[in-house]
Amino acid sequence: MNPVIITWLDAVNHGDGESEPRHRPAKQVAIGWLLKQNKKGISYCSEYSDDGSWRDEVFIRDADLVSVVELEIEP
Repeated sequence: MNPVIITWLDAVNHGDGESEPRHRPAKQVAIGWLLKQNKKGISYCSEYSDDGSWRDEVFIRDADLVSVVELEIEP
């Protein structure tokens, strides 16, 4: 299982009441372990154990993905 750097566009809540709406998504970047990627989107986790289990699974829709970069770890 390889680690990945994922960049996507996400909804954002601006509760400060500025005079002009920002009217745009927020770019997010995360690093995690790739679980699955297909035309629906990507699932990754932040912690992966050598027994095959993981914690903190996240799903991001394909339409929101900007980039996914797989990293290689030397054994």
